[in-house]
Amino acid sequence: SITTSGFLCLGERPDETLLGYIGQMDHLTIWNTQLSQNQIQQYLLNNPTGTEPNLVALYDFNQGPNPGGNNFGNNTLLNLTSTTGLNGTLSGTFALNGPTSNWVTSANLPVVYPPTLVAMSSSQSVCSGAV
Repeated sequence: SITTSGFLCLGERPDETLLGYIGQMDHLTIWNTQLSQNQIQQYLLNNPTGTEPNLVALYDFNQGPNPGGNNFGNNTLLNLTSTTGLNGTLSGTFALNGPTSNWVTSANLPVVYPPTLVAMSSSQSVCSGAV
């Protein structure tokens, strides 16, 4: 279950400042159920809208009025579902102006070869570490 009493850090571990993510993020979804391989492949081709059952959070990373342009002061990452209390805040050294360190222009990218997903049991961990 998802609660609002913690935090989710994307792109960098809060205890390690030297291991930052280099790249762009566009569309992050958090579900409160396991998705099938077919569902994942479908959402790769057609982004969720925010009204899907069991979708808790949807972030587009294009919140600024001018993605890639001047978005100074616009540091709120909106959750596009009806779940309240899950908006995010950009922290750190985001310039919010220009083609880097800024909101991105959202786009569906064609998936030529849908990935093959490996089923995992609930006891396997994808990542580990302190939060």
